[in-house]
Amino acid sequence: MSYDEPAATKETVGRLVGAGMNRIVLNLPRPYPRGVARWPADEIIAGRHSTDPSAARPRITA
Repeated sequence: MSYDEPAATKETVGRLVGAGMNRIVLNLPRPYPRGVARWPADEIIAGRHSTDPSAARPRITA
């Protein structure tokens, strides 16, 4: 993930969500700028999550 070019990360996250992934981990490079924990949520993830409640948690079967 690049702080200077978030568009590539947004595009990748969009493709992954479109492919059905609902758990995505973003690796933030050092040094960590102030407010960095909120930045990916606002800039990369916002509006990308599924609204389907069944996608929020995988089903567990015995």
